[in-house]
Amino acid sequence: MMSTKNAPSLSTLPVELIYRILDYLDIETSLLSFRYVSKKFYFISNKWNSYNYDLSSISKNHFDLICRQICQEKIISLTLSDEDTTPGQIRLFFSLYRISSFPRLRSLTLRNIDSNDLYEILKDILNCSLTTFSCQSRGKQNKSIIHLLSKLIIQSNLEILSLNTHAHYIEQMFKSITQSHLIELTIGILTFNEYQTILQYCPYLRVLVIDDCWINDTDQNSLSKLIIQSNLEILSLNTHAHYIEQMFKSITQSHLIELTIGILTFNEYQTILQYCPYLRVFVIDDCWINDTDQNSTIKSYQQLISLTLKFTNRSITQLEYLLLLTPSLTELKLINSPLTPNSLINGSYWEVFIKTKLLSLIKFQFVFYQLVLRTYECNGDVELFIIPFRTSFWLEEKQWFVNCQSIKSSHTIQLYSVPFSINSYDYNFDLGNILLSTSIKKLNHSIIMDHVRCLSLNLTEIKTKQILKKNIKRDDFLFSKVTELNISVHGEWPIDSFYFISILVDLLKLQKLSFRSDFDQSTIDNLTVLVNQAFNIHSLSLLPLNMDGQYNTTVTNLCSIVSLHVKHLTIKIEKLDDMKIVVKKLKHLLSISFNFPSDRKINSHEMIDWLINNGQNFTYLEYEYFLHFWFGLQTFT
Repeated sequence: MMSTKNAPSLSTLPVELIYRILDYLDIETSLLSFRYVSKKFYFISNKWNSYNYDLSSISKNHFDLICRQICQEKIISLTLSDEDTTPGQIRLFFSLYRISSFPRLRSLTLRNIDSNDLYEILKDILNCSLTTFSCQSRGKQNKSIIHLLSKLIIQSNLEILSLNTHAHYIEQMFKSITQSHLIELTIGILTFNEYQTILQYCPYLRVLVIDDCWINDTDQNSLSKLIIQSNLEILSLNTHAHYIEQMFKSITQSHLIELTIGILTFNEYQTILQYCPYLRVFVIDDCWINDTDQNSTIKSYQQLISLTLKFTNRSITQLEYLLLLTPSLTELKLINSPLTPNSLINGSYWEVFIKTKLLSLIKFQFVFYQLVLRTYECNGDVELFIIPFRTSFWLEEKQWFVNCQSIKSSHTIQLYSVPFSINSYDYNFDLGNILLSTSIKKLNHSIIMDHVRCLSLNLTEIKTKQILKKNIKRDDFLFSKVTELNISVHGEWPIDSFYFISILVDLLKLQKLSFRSDFDQSTIDNLTVLVNQAFNIHSLSLLPLNMDGQYNTTVTNLCSIVSLHVKHLTIKIEKLDDMKIVVKKLKHLLSISFNFPSDRKINSHEMIDWLINNGQNFTYLEYEYFLHFWFGLQTFT
């Protein structure tokens, strides 16, 4: 038996291993907890010189403490944010430090920064040795900002750049570049000329992610040069059938390995496969196929191994024709529109097709919908849809299990592979719904919905009392991984809804709750119980059903819902006094987002002056009918 004296512990680890641990700790844990465990840890944390400062979700009190401890030469990565939970953080940080005073800084991320603040920071960034710069800004980016960004790209060793710029002088930003080291670029909306300029003047670019590319008829004459000489390996483009065929058809030396794109025509799809010989992963929204396409000669392309259609309206025969082009697929994901007239629910058809045409397929994920003209009242009706998926091919050879559900309220059949492959889910339950599965053993519902992280439900439409009469077990309905819950209630809070929610999700894993209602007293009482029980919720949104509507209660009553563990609140206000009530009653909140009506002018300066006169520690931002506050320790008595 090992003696206690010789038992290994964290304090006996070599310094090198403790450095590795520090690599994985967030900055709050490193500086405010770990370093105070012992003198040894204090010494090690002071010697460590590769800190990653991510301050994007920190409390203002901790922000103030950490800023007093900053040792600029030991920081290699910095993330700051002006988002809802930390409004005004970026300006506050740079009022304390200049970015050029961080000699070892290699990565800088600025989220939701005001364009005016960005301009001042960019002037200082030119003196840094950044390799990664990510910036999501709000407000118009003027020529001065574009000029500074251009200088940053030209003069620096930047390898990764992310901007949400939307067609603001991007061509000018890149065209003077001769020695760019960019490897990855994420950007907003471009014109075709800007897109072409980027490819021309960024010879080392491997990854390009853009929202869209504006292409007009006059651009077609230049398309022949596009991408031919590019070294791009990953391209994400939300273009919807904008001359994509012309964009790709002259490519002979494309190095693309992964491509994500919007909606294509069949010719565009075929052209991409033809001229991208190294393409392995292809993600598209949908592909338009007509009768003429289906009569054309089919040529297969062996390079593609993974294909995803995220929102297709194609028929099963059209998809077959599309898939014949890529017989080497090992992964296939198909999600069709709930309102599509084309049904993809045909297990026998898919079995024959996969056996004969997709011999290498290992992973097949799908969510299929079919509108039906009548209500299915018994299991036998739904069984007709699922029987073809019970063959040895599905259950033994591939071990691909499916669930099939009839949704009475929408007259829809939903059939999906297990586990459900989408991370958000609109919950719909009715006693008339029928759910069947091909799984040999009964699967826990939490396993089936293992990928779901965001759940939405309208409690008014769910007859919770009738459901509970069926003695449904907790494991039958638990969405065990859900962290974000969106609930709406029209009218009164339905009886037994709290218990129903508690068997639907794991309350202890909820982090965000968004609630829309008229907020009568019954709803307030029940919602208060729910929030108290879900004590890991840190973000709570309380808004009327209609964004232009009003609450059927007072702000004081709404404050009673907000438990001490809630740290961020989003709430609608009608007048200045409402804000004062919320701030004084909910001193524990770290941040508040006040939404005010578009037709009602709120004097934000009066609120800010009131907070200053009361000695409060805060920063704020105002935009898009919201006034956001980030609070330190509140001192109201």
